[in-house]
Amino acid sequence: MLRLIASLIIVGCTQVLADEIGMVVNNELITKAEVTENLECFSKFANLSESQQLDPALEQSVKEMLIRKVLIQDFADRNKITLTDEEEGSAISNYLSSVGTDKDFDEHVADMGVPPKWVREFIKSQALMGKVGSMVVGRQVQISDEEVTALRDSLYDENCQYLLRSWILPHGHEKANMEEVKKIKHDWAKTSQTPAEGEVLELGWKKKDELPSLFISAIEGIGTGNVVGPVVSENGYHLVWYEGLKVPVLPTLDELRNVLFQRDVQQKLSEWLVKLEDNSVVIRKS
Repeated sequence: MLRLIASLIIVGCTQVLADEIGMVVNNELITKAEVTENLECFSKFANLSESQQLDPALEQSVKEMLIRKVLIQDFADRNKITLTDEEEGSAISNYLSSVGTDKDFDEHVADMGVPPKWVREFIKSQALMGKVGSMVVGRQVQISDEEVTALRDSLYDENCQYLLRSWILPHGHEKANMEEVKKIKHDWAKTSQTPAEGEVLELGWKKKDELPSLFISAIEGIGTGNVVGPVVSENGYHLVWYEGLKVPVLPTLDELRNVLFQRDVQQKLSEWLVKLEDNSVVIRKS
């Protein structure tokens, strides 16, 4: 019945108006001009490249964004869910903080070349979606201590920086055997003098994924200031001087828990929105 009513809305419009209709979401018409305007504004807001703007998938994403905006607003209105002035202000402040600017809202938006009204409405709609999501699916989300610990450990592991010097002696060298390399290691550690044989490379500060796994395995469980090895690869014998470690500043456990909570809420909210759309009148003209 609802789909029939929506169809009659389109049929009852004049031909000129019908040509301008892009979508019908419940009882709200979204014109092609609105889709185009939102596409242009979103492209600037997201600082998309020219090639990204030309991607046909972008227009479909913007259309889905508009559909979900209407569905969320409609659900919020029916259930008397609104953003308080404090929540709106917090959403704006959080956005400015996330983009790392010390400018006020109007100045920042002017630099982007996007109408301030559009940006405000976009941020508010995202905040309302978050509030609805927390109310509708938030109770379904439970984050365990183990998940928080695993995320913390993962962030630590990914963001530590290591300062290494590596030494290599090719297999073909006359001293390319375990006993001789151990002697070279002892002398290097004792005198700090660059070995006469082989080659020493200054690797600089690097994260784990920027270093050979062979080196990372070699220094595991070893304190800084030590020469590690010998380790052998297809390229020869290696020694690793583990000079320094920079430990990342990590979010608090409560902050990490909130990150995981928001991630799971977004996933369940997306699933809920699919069901909401299935039970709504959504007609895409093209």
